[in-house]
Amino acid sequence: MQPSQLDEFLIHGRAGVNQPREVISRRRRRTTAGLGALLPLACLLAAVMAPARVAAQTSGGLSLAPKDISEQEASMAYRDPLAPMNEEFFKFNMALDRWVTRPIATGWNRVAPTPVRKALARFFDNVNVIPRFANNLFQLKLLFASEEAARFLINTTVGVAGFFDPADAWFGLKEHPQDFGLTLGYYGVGMGPYLMVPIFGPFDLRDGFGYVVDGAMNPIDYFLSIVQVVYVFSGVIAVRSVNYESLHLDLFEDADRYSVDLYGAVQDAYLQHRERLLREALHPELRHDENQQLAPASQDSKTSAQNGSSLHAPTHDTNF
Repeated sequence: MQPSQLDEFLIHGRAGVNQPREVISRRRRRTTAGLGALLPLACLLAAVMAPARVAAQTSGGLSLAPKDISEQEASMAYRDPLAPMNEEFFKFNMALDRWVTRPIATGWNRVAPTPVRKALARFFDNVNVIPRFANNLFQLKLLFASEEAARFLINTTVGVAGFFDPADAWFGLKEHPQDFGLTLGYYGVGMGPYLMVPIFGPFDLRDGFGYVVDGAMNPIDYFLSIVQVVYVFSGVIAVRSVNYESLHLDLFEDADRYSVDLYGAVQDAYLQHRERLLREALHPELRHDENQQLAPASQDSKTSAQNGSSLHAPTHDTNF
C-alpha cells in the first residue's frame, strides 16, 4: 500500500471508497485543518519542554524507577542452549542476505542518492512512533513520551510525513528509542535464552515476546485482513532492511571479512547492543553522557548484529 493510499484508507476507512466525492472532500478539508491546528500546539509544546529537556539530561527525566538495579544489569549474562538450531538458522539468514538482500541493497545504493535513502529511513522511523511513545509511558518517562508525541506531530507535518526531521534540527527534540522488550528488562524480567529467528535475525526470549507486543500496537493490523497485514508487514520489513543495508554496506562487508566466528560475533554484538539500550533505559542520563563516546562502537555493534539476518528491520521495529 502506497503512502497516499494508506492516508486515504486511514482517513476514510473501508466505506470511504463508495462515498460521494463532496463528502470525501469535506472530510479531507477537516483532516487538513485538524493537522494545521495541531502543528502550532506541537511547536509550543517543543518550546515549553526545552528547559525540562536540559534538566532531564542530568537527572534522567521523570523516570520513577530505581537507579541502582545491579541484579537487572547482571541478568544480561546470556545463555544459548539452542546453539545447534540457532547456528543452522544463522546460516540460512546469511545465505539469504548474501544472495538476495545484499545484491538488492547494492543496486539500491547505486541508484538512489544517500539523502534519498536517509530520508526513507527517517520516514519509517517516524511512523514507528507508537511503540516508542507507549513504552516510554510504561516506564513512567513522561517527558520522553511527550517529546516523542511532539516529534511525530512536527515531523509528520513540517517534515513531510517524516522524510525530514525538523523536530531535532529546529527544536532539539531527540528520539528516545524504547520497545516492550526493554520495558520488561526495565522492570527486572530476565532475557531468557538467545534465539536466532529465520529471516528476522537475533533475539532473546524476552525481546521476542516484546516484539510481538509492539507489533500489536500497529493500528494497521485492525483495519486490514490477516493476509493483507502479512503482505504489508513483509513488504515494509523487506524495504527497510534493504534500505538500511544500502546505507551500511561497508560495515556489513567488514563484519564478514574480519570475523573468524561470525555467529559468535553477531551474538555478542546483538547482546551488547541490547545491554547498552537497557542500561540507558535504567539510567537515561547515560545516553546523553556516553552517546558521543559510544557512537562508533555502537553503530558497528548494531550493524554486526543485523548481519545475522537478511530481512531484519533496525532495532526490531514493528510498525513501519
